[in-house]
Amino acid sequence: MFVSLLRLENDTFNHEDRAETLRREDPLVGKAVEILTRRAGLITERQEVADDVHNMLNARLDEWIYRSRLPSHLTYSTKRGDRIPLLTRPEDRDGDWRIFTTLNSMRDVERAYPPHSGRLPNG
Repeated sequence: MFVSLLRLENDTFNHEDRAETLRREDPLVGKAVEILTRRAGLITERQEVADDVHNMLNARLDEWIYRSRLPSHLTYSTKRGDRIPLLTRPEDRDGDWRIFTTLNSMRDVERAYPPHSGRLPNG
């Protein structure tokens, strides 16, 4: 959800080759962390869940930024030449899930709650 929210908001992080341009101080990044953290707390009505989600998002940011500084080119999913993908599919790792392992379809995501509109609120 985190990567999708950032990519779909506008063209800043949308293109396949823009994965390596992420910066923690970008306002879109902070807004996405805020939205997902708040949503986790609202859905579960538990602040500790919101805190856990906030910590997990920051861990993913740390890893994403680390990978973006490697000598290879970070993309979202293309692996060829000196390009390495940020995202991996479960079948690519023989079931060995990593921090950026993603499901192949939104059909695989829990449907108990309505999805976010995909747009970040202004302000």
